[in-house]
Amino acid sequence: MKKKVLHPVRFCLHKKKTFTQQAWYFIVLSLLFLLLPITDVQAQVSLDLDPGLKLEMEGALVLELEGDWINNGSFLAGDGTVIFNGTEIQTITNAAGETFNKLFVNKSSGVVQLNNNITIIGELALNSGDLDLNGQTIFLEDGAVLIETPGNTIIGESGYIVATQILGAPSSVDVGGLGFVLTSTENLGSTDVNVGHDAQSANGHQGILRYCDVTPTNNSGLDATIVLHYDDSELNGNTESLLELYRSTDGGVTWTAEGGTVDTENNTITLSGVDALSRWTVSSQPLVQQPYVTVELRDSNDELLQNSGAAILYQPKSSGAYINFGDGVLDANGIEIADIAEGTHRFRLSYQGATQTIQQNVTAGSVVTFQTTLTVVELRDSNNNLIQNSGATITWQSGSSGSYVNFGDGNLDGDGTEKLEVLLLTHSFRLSYPGATQTKQQNVSSDSVVVFQTVLAIVELRDSGGDLIENSEAIIKWQPGSSGRYVDFGDGTLDADGSEEVEVMGLTHRFRLTYQGKTLTKQQNVDVDPVVVFTSANGTLSKRSFSKDLSIYEGEGVPGFFAFHANYPNPFNPKTTIRFDLPEEVNVKLEIYNMFGQKVRTLFNSTIQAGYYNAQWDATNDYGQVVVSGVYICRIHAGSFVDAKRLIFVK
Repeated sequence: MKKKVLHPVRFCLHKKKTFTQQAWYFIVLSLLFLLLPITDVQAQVSLDLDPGLKLEMEGALVLELEGDWINNGSFLAGDGTVIFNGTEIQTITNAAGETFNKLFVNKSSGVVQLNNNITIIGELALNSGDLDLNGQTIFLEDGAVLIETPGNTIIGESGYIVATQILGAPSSVDVGGLGFVLTSTENLGSTDVNVGHDAQSANGHQGILRYCDVTPTNNSGLDATIVLHYDDSELNGNTESLLELYRSTDGGVTWTAEGGTVDTENNTITLSGVDALSRWTVSSQPLVQQPYVTVELRDSNDELLQNSGAAILYQPKSSGAYINFGDGVLDANGIEIADIAEGTHRFRLSYQGATQTIQQNVTAGSVVTFQTTLTVVELRDSNNNLIQNSGATITWQSGSSGSYVNFGDGNLDGDGTEKLEVLLLTHSFRLSYPGATQTKQQNVSSDSVVVFQTVLAIVELRDSGGDLIENSEAIIKWQPGSSGRYVDFGDGTLDADGSEEVEVMGLTHRFRLTYQGKTLTKQQNVDVDPVVVFTSANGTLSKRSFSKDLSIYEGEGVPGFFAFHANYPNPFNPKTTIRFDLPEEVNVKLEIYNMFGQKVRTLFNSTIQAGYYNAQWDATNDYGQVVVSGVYICRIHAGSFVDAKRLIFVK
């Protein structure tokens, strides 16, 4: 019969495809031809599943594949088996990670390469050909097993295959079939076994292409016997008859030779009397440590910073826990020397409460340098001149974390500056002047001059026509930063021209002006508007809004006690007035709640002086929306004084 000639076409699944067990296999090969019985064609196709599509394997279906596995949709492994049997490199791709029941590698040439993590439910069998981790991780679920055959193994310079099993006094247990066999009379508990296939090295020597990280819950007094399996293809130039076990407790940075008995016939090495487990590898070459590496701390003049007391840790091979570098502290000369392995490590230096990390590839004699910069904090006025002899205090939060501590001696010098060598990081600086505190966060590696700037705040008293009231002798005090005690603003009295000027921090402050026996308070952000205006009508201070929702009402003297009065009108629509009396300066929080205990509106939350106050509520919530008709609770919290009133809103 004349053989059919088929033209290749791209095969993609565009709807749900369910594979059920048949009397014949679907043969899926590299470029994807039409799907035909194998007696007609060997179609070279890849499995390419589009987003949103679902592939199910029902029953014990066997799916053979000569091309790539690309899954952007959904795959349900069921009880099925996927066999990779192409002759070229075959890849497995699923950004979300793939899960197989059984995965077999049956390749005459080439490897199967992972582009993402995979999970095995049942069995991973390497019958012919290798599986390249390619930096990914294979997770063996509980009960899953790896089966490697001579010359057919997991490979890859990075990545792991991972299995976990609960071990109670194990006897020749090979967790997940990963080739690390355990025997112990002790209950090890949940035990993790991670196997990697990059050579562990030290002093220019390399072990075989296999190592095992073994972490039991109980990891002391084990008196265990271990058997590590290897393959001839993993010897990596080591002499098999001279192999011995090496153990590392710091992630492969330092090694100790543990010995062991080699069985070259069965490719195993056995060791008894093991009291604790960690990282293990095998080598015929001595895995001893590298010569010295130096860590140093230098200042902005590139001089070694002596007597710094800086602490120094490092993270071997940039993974796992940080451990002391040398004795963990720079010596008086500003350096620390330690013997560590070649490779890329992270070094972490802590100085003045801040921590900086450098990742560096080191070899024998390498120097890791941490640098400080001379950071200058300045206080300048509105004309950009340094404010001398300000008495300002300066603290900082090194590395923008932890407690604030003195920057230098904690005071600006007479020239208006303070200088300190600090690490090249982002820090928080807090300057107090005069009584107000401002905070700035700045990365000193890009700009080492931290400038605090004052603004020229002007308090004015004007009449109803907008003119300054001269020779008023009005008394003016202020509360820097809107907290603490009121103090004189300038000399405490308006000048003859009706104003008073003071350089202050660009913050929100409270100002209190007394004129002709009347006192008015005003809170204002002078960074937004530096001119604070009080007005007078007919020779007396006019009533003004204290804040958006608070005003002062007339009363005799200072209240003798806290009071929270019933609102009026009640019921109300559209507004109601709430009155309260304060016998002392205190923080006041005034809030509206519904009958479900949910907060509807915060009318006021700030510190105010003693006096008689009105607050208004316009029946809106914090988002400006009108509330529904009903009963509401107005709650006041003024220092230790707490009270509540019922408000009825009727539309």
